[in-house]
Amino acid sequence: MLHGAKMPRSRRILSRMLKSDVQCPRCEAGYRRIEVESLPGRPGEFRCLVCNEVLERYSGTPYVAHRLTVQPEKMFG
Repeated sequence: MLHGAKMPRSRRILSRMLKSDVQCPRCEAGYRRIEVESLPGRPGEFRCLVCNEVLERYSGTPYVAHRLTVQPEKMFG
């Protein structure tokens, strides 16, 4: 990078993004969790898409998103 050059906007946003993996304790579904400090969030909660277990409650800061990455195998019995 050149001295004094500004970083592109998209690059600045990515530099404040935190990624982690979350697993539902009830059904073991896996999620990618992304936290973006530069975007406004909103209060609420995230529930497992498979079993509806509450996985996280949000205060509204920062923006948080989840994406299902590993769906557990369904048990038939």
